[in-house]
Amino acid sequence: MTIRSEILKMVAKYRDGQYAFLMENPEAPTKFRVDLLLETLLGMVRERSLQGVFESCRAYFHQRPHAAALGIWLLEDDEQILSLKWSEFRTDSAPQTWDSGEDSYARVSVSDPLIGAAAKELQVVMCYGPKWNRPDWAEQEGIQSSLAFPMQFKGELVGVLGIFFYPAFDEGFNESARWLGILADYLAAAIANAQAYETIDLQTKRLEQENTYLREEVRRKALYDKIIGKSEVLLRILDQIEVAAPTDANILITGESGTGKELIARAIHDRSQRSNKSFVRVNCAAVPHGLFESEFFGHVRGAFTGAVKDRVGRFQVADSGTLMLDEVGEIPLELQGKLLRVLQEGEFERVGDVRTRKVSARIIAVTNRDLRQEADAGRFRQDLYYRLSVFPIRVPALRERREDIPLLARHFIKGAALRLGLPRPLVDEGVIKRLATLNWPGNIRELQNVMERAVISARGAELDFEMLQLGSFRKGSEEPPTSSIITEDEWKERQRINILNALELSNGKIQGDGSASELLGIKPNTLRSRMLALGITKPG
Repeated sequence: MTIRSEILKMVAKYRDGQYAFLMENPEAPTKFRVDLLLETLLGMVRERSLQGVFESCRAYFHQRPHAAALGIWLLEDDEQILSLKWSEFRTDSAPQTWDSGEDSYARVSVSDPLIGAAAKELQVVMCYGPKWNRPDWAEQEGIQSSLAFPMQFKGELVGVLGIFFYPAFDEGFNESARWLGILADYLAAAIANAQAYETIDLQTKRLEQENTYLREEVRRKALYDKIIGKSEVLLRILDQIEVAAPTDANILITGESGTGKELIARAIHDRSQRSNKSFVRVNCAAVPHGLFESEFFGHVRGAFTGAVKDRVGRFQVADSGTLMLDEVGEIPLELQGKLLRVLQEGEFERVGDVRTRKVSARIIAVTNRDLRQEADAGRFRQDLYYRLSVFPIRVPALRERREDIPLLARHFIKGAALRLGLPRPLVDEGVIKRLATLNWPGNIRELQNVMERAVISARGAELDFEMLQLGSFRKGSEEPPTSSIITEDEWKERQRINILNALELSNGKIQGDGSASELLGIKPNTLRSRMLALGITKPG
């Protein structure tokens, strides 16, 4: 039978008049109010916290004018000390007497003649003023009698309920003590129940904290799995990610092409408070000049020729998430003012619309240009530059982190073999070490493409240095050039050779598995655009 059902059974008996003899004179000092007891018990069993259980006794105490003080002591782990967990007083003078001094009631030993005795003997203890070891307070407050009830649940002592009265005991207190014993028993059950709930709640919170920690570790591991390397410069980048990600600060990521700037941007988003929202990327270099505003902010139907329906812009798609502006230096100067307004005020209008919309998107700007230099030259707004570069992160070139090249090479070889369904080639340590001596002007992207070509060419055999097909721009030297600066024509020639190699290896296939676009790590449309710009025709 549950506690609640037992109390309801008592309520039924009370209503049937079985306890009516106790109500003949409810104001008599020695008569017990059954109705108050039942109200207290019903309130007590609904509580799931110790404080709630204790507070449920407050109304009962204050409706008994002859009670001077009430205290609840719980047994400590060593079972020799009881700690005062809750108390209520008729006056304000008692707490100072109970909680301080050598005779403190805050913690009592089982040798105490009242509270301690009830715990030690597991019996109700009655004390008169003269027999009590705290006569000063009793005399000051007019206390003439007290009761201490051991609170037991399932045969185990939980604590002691102590009640102190103004009037002296008489024969009516025997009946009162019996009913107060019922209160103590149910109070013990309610306390044990609340302690169990609090233990469960504590364990749940601990599990939640552990779960949060484990999720954090998984995210950290995922970050380190994607960003390969252990060089000092790379570790500094990872520290910057940890610092910047939890904030909403705009971030400017700079670095040469192929250094992994987008990977850094995604890592920042994944570790931010917006990680469960959209990560939207817009390649500013691929947006036609006249369509920038529509691409960013959207347009309404009929706003211009070709606007056959409403279109949502990238800012609105990225609302509450992250918007990555790749090659941000390509944004036309005349549009930069509107971009600045969105960053400052969080407002924009679609093209052809009069309605102002609110947006909250974190901006991560990415570029291989020196935006500070561009701003000084008047090709980029300085106020926009400062707004974007609240937290700048420079991604180092691969030649600045040569110790990471062997790790990256092995990672790309393993990934290429798995993705292309080819056997993983044997790799000579000497080949891997020689890779670290090269300059890699195309950075990580170039290294990845070379490793994928090597996997295709090796077909399970041992990978040698000649198989890497490094291209004519190496000029047969394995030593890094003294300068990393190349002309635009030289860069175009390198791109052309790289694309031709990829087309040859893929038998002219531009998209799909094993295609040139896959080998190069770019989108098929991007490859087609570059082929057109470089005058490359599809073989066959």
